[in-house]
This record gives sequence, structure tokens and C-alpha cells, in this order.
Amino acid sequence: MPDKIDILLLHTEADNQRLQSGNGWVVDFKSIFEKLLGELLGQKPHILLKSEHDTITAANLEDVHIIIPILSPDFIKSELCVETVKEFISINKENQECRIFKIIKSPLPSMSDLEMLHLFPSFPLYRHDTDLDEFVDYKNFYDPELKNEIWMKFTDLAFEVFENLKCVKGLESSKVKSIISGRSIYLAETAEDLQIQRNILKRELQRHGYTIYPSQALPEESGALKRKVKEEMDKCNVSIHLIGNSYGKAPIGSDKSVVDIQNQIAAEKSSELKDKNLFSRIIWISPWQTTAEDDHRTFIENIKRDLTLSEAEILEIPLEDFKGIIREEFIKVSIDKKVDIVTEKPQALNGNEIIYLIYDQIDAKEVTDIKSALTSEGFEVIIPSFEGDILNQRNRHINNLRTFDSAIIYQGKTNDQWVRMKALDLLKAPGYGRNKGIKNKLVLGQPTLKTDQFYSTNEIDVIKAENQTTGDALKSYFKEKADLLKP
Repeated sequence: MPDKIDILLLHTEADNQRLQSGNGWVVDFKSIFEKLLGELLGQKPHILLKSEHDTITAANLEDVHIIIPILSPDFIKSELCVETVKEFISINKENQECRIFKIIKSPLPSMSDLEMLHLFPSFPLYRHDTDLDEFVDYKNFYDPELKNEIWMKFTDLAFEVFENLKCVKGLESSKVKSIISGRSIYLAETAEDLQIQRNILKRELQRHGYTIYPSQALPEESGALKRKVKEEMDKCNVSIHLIGNSYGKAPIGSDKSVVDIQNQIAAEKSSELKDKNLFSRIIWISPWQTTAEDDHRTFIENIKRDLTLSEAEILEIPLEDFKGIIREEFIKVSIDKKVDIVTEKPQALNGNEIIYLIYDQIDAKEVTDIKSALTSEGFEVIIPSFEGDILNQRNRHINNLRTFDSAIIYQGKTNDQWVRMKALDLLKAPGYGRNKGIKNKLVLGQPTLKTDQFYSTNEIDVIKAENQTTGDALKSYFKEKADLLKP
């Protein structure tokens, strides 16, 4: 075997059950993950599978960069698997870098035997079946209706492991990395309603060489959490706080939420230093607080009041606008000025506005009229690719996500979950290398499409129209957005 193993996939034989593809669950997982990570690394990673029956010595574990345990009730019961994880942690106890990424294959009743894994990142790879109202395993990673949901989870994992593997192996990804790697940002943990947005922003900042803290999941006990936040924040010269419509959970032993505590510690640090060059705070507050509870409203009022006493910048603007400001402040300025790079924005050949019309292959005929209507209005229309294997289709999709100006998601015969996953892809576009804001996000849904706060919070417009009225609905929408949608 090679001197070093990039990744050890640790699993039980019971979790490698045969899928519809004919391969085992773990085997298919490895195949997909290996392709995605290989694209990021520019070379095939060395990934080794190990079940509880395969032997690996402590000396072998010393040659492992990263371990990915595939957690399940069977894994927790396996003494051999649990001992392997504990041995790896013991060998690397002096190493502060995250070297473990947990795959949660199915919900776990308890992790008392693996409590030491709490601080390491988790990636759930199961789904909630709304019809059965229960959590179920993925039976087919290539399921057409679930492929976007599944591949987004794989992409998240691949990016996180890639960033860590670069550090562990001492790889330099770009000229930018070496120039601005000393800049660290405390990107505060958020309530559940903004976790996706935080991850998107985190990934984009990391891509451009910033070190992001907290580096691990925060402790659950109040005292330990405060100490960890202070320790991590002391390494940074700026903190960014995203405050949505939820107050968030409180740690054990405190009546204040994690979001509140982090902001308080940042305010104290800012007050102590009294110099924005040494430490500054940027706070985004959702301009839509109609559903906020009393404790959350009080928290926001306190922030606004305390801003008169401490240096900070507060922004109550649409989230996309805020991300544009962050992009300008921390990415474009840092790169363009320090590296003397001029970023070329992708443009259509005729200079017109680019609209990404997103639809499923089963609706290809139904969108013909929509494409014609958009083209006749002067827009350049780009569409998904349905040729080649799923990886090639995903690559085309990611390239489109970097290019478009506005996007339209057409529901057609697909379900509500498909629509939501496509909408999430739009939100994650900056993490795929997009360097400009999104002007408009529109869902053309069926009358039965269930909409909730997710769409309004993320500034996604929704039009529910029968097929015969879709053209009229689009024309009306373009007219209302004429100030932004100008071909």
C-alpha cells in the first residue's frame, strides 16, 4: 500500500447492503465521493475501505490523513469500529486540525460510546419520507428524483474534506491562498433557519484563502462554549453575524442562545480594543421579522441599542445584497488589489441578460414555449444538460450556476422536493465559484406547490400558474421587474 492513506472509510458489513445498482451502499458512496474529491484535488485520492472485520494496526492508522466513519446503529454496536475511531483520535490528539468527518447513514439512538465525536462535522445521508413520516436510508444514490438532494450533500462533504486535506498534506491551491491565508474571520454559528446560508458563505470565503472560525462544532455546555468562542475569536480580526427569524437554541446552563452569546463576546472584544483595524463586527439582520418571537425581538432591540456603545456595522437589507457586500469587501477587493487579478464576468455572446431555465428532462417539451418567449424578449437562455453520466450533467449544472444573471425553476411534473433542491443549488452558487450576485430567482410552480418561509426568506419569487397561463405570468413578472431585468 502507498505510504499515506488520504481517507479511511470505516464501516460495518451490515451497512454495505446491496443497492439497486448492484453494488454495496458503502461501495457506491466511495465511488461517487472519490470522483467529486478527485475533481477538486486534480488527482485521484487514495481512499481505503475498512469494515469491522478488516485489520488495521496503530502503525497503519498513523499513515491515515482523514477518517470518515459511516455511523449507524450497527456501527455504534460494533466494538471494533468504535475502538478504531478512539485509536485514531488518540494518535492525533496533539493535532488541532479536524481529521474526522462523520457520515450519519441513519438516525442514531445514542452516541454515548462515541461522545468524543461530537465536535467533528456531521453529514446526514438519510432522508425524511413525508408519506411514511419517518427517516429512511437512501436506497439508490442515482435516483432521478433525489439525485440533486443527494449530490448536494456529497458536494458539501467533498469541499470540506478537500479544504482539510489541503492543510494536512500541505497543498497550495492557488497564488491567492499564499497571499491572504493570514486573514481569519469568525463566521458566527447561526440558528437553524440560516445554517445553509452560513455554509454557503463559509465555503466561498474558504475558496479564496480565508481561515474560518469556529473550526469545530461548539461545545454544548455554556461555560465551555464561551471559552471556546473567545479562544477562536481571538484569532480573528473580524466577526460576521447572521441573524434571521429565530433566536436559536441555548447551550446547557444558559438562558441565552448560542447566537446571542457569540454576539455578546464579539461586542466585548470590540469594546476592549476600540480599534476597527484590530477587530470589527458586521451584523446582518433579516428585514422580515414578522414571525419572530418575543425573546428574539428583544435580542435584536438590544443589538441596535448597544451599537451606540461599540463599533459595529449593522445591515438590515435583503440577504443577497448583504452577501454581495461581503463578496466585495472580503473577496473582490482582497484578490484584485493584492494579486492584481481582473475578474472577467461571464457574458452571453450578444451581451444580453443570461437566464438559466432549470427543468427536469421529463418536462423538456413543456418548456419549449417558455424558452421561445424568453428568447423573443431578448434574453439569452441557458439550459441543463441531460447528456452523459450524472457527473457530467452535474458539472454542466455547476458551470451554468457560475454564469447566469437570473434563474427560472420550472416545476412541471416534478415534486415539491425537487423544486426546493434546485432552489438550494441557486443559493449555493457562490461556493461553486460564482463571483456576482443573482438578480432574480423565480419558481414557476404548479398550483399544488407548497410554499413556506424558505422561499420568502431566500428572496425566491414564486408564481403558481397553469401551463396555459405560464406565458402571461412570465410577461407580467418581467414587467414588474423591468428595472432589474433589462435585456
